[in-house]
Amino acid sequence: MLTPGQAHDLTCAPPLLEEADPEALIGDKAYDADPLLETLAQRNITPVIPPKANRKTARPCDFARYCERNLVERFFCAMSLRKIWLRNIPDAPRSARASRVCLFRG
Repeated sequence: MLTPGQAHDLTCAPPLLEEADPEALIGDKAYDADPLLETLAQRNITPVIPPKANRKTARPCDFARYCERNLVERFFCAMSLRKIWLRNIPDAPRSARASRVCLFRG
């Protein structure tokens, strides 16, 4: 689950979960809140969320599955960098822009 940088993660989670039926929710420590975890348990959604350091009762986390979150973040970072890079080439013809995209692909 990705949320805008200026909004707290938990404010966006409940409305997004109402519209989806995921098998698991992979999130960072900001999603480690009892109300959200209870909602996930009621809907049989596996929480893949590392526990906060100040949590009184330890919770298990599938850290192998949690590593998938990094792949998603890298993808969106790469997409935003490509968009900025192409936007800063005002006089480049379309073919040059397309070839530059191919160079950075992958």
